[in-house]
Amino acid sequence: MVGNLRRNLLRIFFLLFALALAGIGWQWSEAKNGDTRYFPETGHWVTGEFLDAYESVEDPLMLYGYPITDAFEDKKDHLIVQYFERARFELHPEAESGLIVQRTRLGENLYSQGPGLPVASNHPDCQTFPEKSFQVCHAFLDFFNANGKIDQFGYPISNFEIQDDRIVQYFELARLEWHPELPEDQRVRISDLGVKFFEIMQENPRLRDPSARNNPVQVIIEIQSRAFPKKAIVGPEDEQEIYVIVQDQNLKPVEGASVEIEVRLPSGAVLQSGEPLKTDRDGIAVFKFQVPDEPAGETITMVKARYRIFEAVTTASFRIWR
Repeated sequence: MVGNLRRNLLRIFFLLFALALAGIGWQWSEAKNGDTRYFPETGHWVTGEFLDAYESVEDPLMLYGYPITDAFEDKKDHLIVQYFERARFELHPEAESGLIVQRTRLGENLYSQGPGLPVASNHPDCQTFPEKSFQVCHAFLDFFNANGKIDQFGYPISNFEIQDDRIVQYFELARLEWHPELPEDQRVRISDLGVKFFEIMQENPRLRDPSARNNPVQVIIEIQSRAFPKKAIVGPEDEQEIYVIVQDQNLKPVEGASVEIEVRLPSGAVLQSGEPLKTDRDGIAVFKFQVPDEPAGETITMVKARYRIFEAVTTASFRIWR
């Protein structure tokens, strides 16, 4: 019983210590902390790789809009996705750098042909894209060129059309709309195709409700690890324990992560944890060992944690004292 109490107290101590190092607690009150940003307008969070992708453009609010869900696992596509008003992000961790977050081709998925508006060929205010045999013209072309071009919108897949009582043009990733009632520099807008795609895909409406967040499956899009020695100073032949905590992007414990530990001793010898350790439901793994008869000096503990395709590396240290 005393042993269990001691272990539970250690768990609480190390969890609190980890959170203190991270600089945030279980409840966030600031709009942004590290790799996490809260949007009070919709009550949703954007984290990790998704946040990096969102903030990689100059005006993400204009291009993508607010998040309308948290990240979740799409059972149909077997992908982790997140919906925004004007986009849907997909996580592809196996892809090369720069392509880990990809955007669903909303324009291509939602396009159905409408009544067209003729534009003179070779018009000086138009650019033709032979890849798709369509042209982008006038204010739409100015907006296209000023906001990322093909990288942001993809190729045009229609010319000017009339849809929803507006002049629109579809691109692979988005749709542009003409709003003559707005000030001159705001008349080209990006359609809320993320909202429309969410509805057409018949996603669970509770995903849009922040108050329903209490009962989702934990969605892990990155992991982080921290390691702490039980004793900062040990003598030869002492017992030592290394505690490793593995958490997800929201600092929730990750159960079942594999943890490999190497302890590099002052002499250059290396102690290894052997078979990978597994984290428990609190996200904790413990490596217990007897300190060899070593000279005095600092040891470095190297920790590698893996969960599915995600990996995190951290270090810790303690000293041998004679």
